[in-house]
This record gives sequence, structure tokens and C-alpha cells, in this order.
Amino acid sequence: MNRLTDAFVDNMIEKEIYLQRKQSVLEEMKVMEEEMADHDDQEDFIGRKVTEKLELLKSLYLSYTMGTNDKKGRSSKNCARTAKSGKKMCL
Repeated sequence: MNRLTDAFVDNMIEKEIYLQRKQSVLEEMKVMEEEMADHDDQEDFIGRKVTEKLELLKSLYLSYTMGTNDKKGRSSKNCARTAKSGKKMCL
């Protein structure tokens, strides 16, 4: 943008060409800013999903450690069966 302005000030390009190029540069900058904002939103979404999964794992661990031996055995079997069946969570 600076080089474009310098070229206009130095009378190297006409005002009409300057304005067209300036508009083009501004539009490109706007598109880039929108893409960056979308990227940030995606990172936030992924971060929230990872946090949710970690909280689920933490609560599963706490449930297991606080449970009785009988319940711990059942939890382990349920997790093993769940892993074999391809389900996403241990219950």
C-alpha cells in the first residue's frame, strides 16, 4: 500500500489507477482479516472440544478412584467392552 501511495504522490500513476489499485488492496486485506478470524474461531472450537474430552476423562478417573472395588471391576469391564465395540466413551 505504501509503494502504491508513493507512486501516486510521485505522479508515476494516474489518480484513477491509484484508486482502483487501492480498492483492490483494501478488499484483499478485508478477505485476509476474515480468513484469520475464521481460523481463530476454529481454534477456539477445537480447544473447547479438547477441554470437554479432558473433563470427561477426569470425571471418569475420579469416579473410578472413588468407587468401591466391586464398582471398579464393573467399570473396567464396561470400558474394555466399550473399547472392543468401538464406542467412544467408557460407562
